[in-house]
Amino acid sequence: MMHIKKNIRDNILETIMNIKGKTTDTIKMHLDIRKMVLRSTLNLSKDRDNLKMPPTPYTLSPLERRMFCQFLKEIKVSDGFSSNISYCINMKETKIFGLKSHDCHIMLKHLLPLALRTTPVKEALIELSMFFDILGAKELKMDELEQIEAQIPHYST
Repeated sequence: MMHIKKNIRDNILETIMNIKGKTTDTIKMHLDIRKMVLRSTLNLSKDRDNLKMPPTPYTLSPLERRMFCQFLKEIKVSDGFSSNISYCINMKETKIFGLKSHDCHIMLKHLLPLALRTTPVKEALIELSMFFDILGAKELKMDELEQIEAQIPHYST
């Protein structure tokens, strides 16, 4: 379960921080969206000879990235709660690196919903945090499992 949380945390951070080479938000994806006539707000614009991608609502601006990293750099937690996350923050490049699996668990469960509470993805992060809280409990309760199963979106093709 810890490794699943680490992978999810990595994917969330790579997406919202728009890390090049790690996100699926590419020009090719935008061209596919244009073909499918979905989300007109994500259409590409032409800047001279180059195609330009508009920022997506779920990615952080450079200032927001800096504020997010600053939040993680300055956070103080109790001994034994997690390692010193501030050692894993590179403020120059606004990147997070070298977190252990337990730190990823702490970030996904507690810090991401708190740090990103002013972003459009806050509700999704809070629900994801609660989902893993229920699944990672020492004792599983059937009514809670049925509740989180009912919240899973079902898409029909």
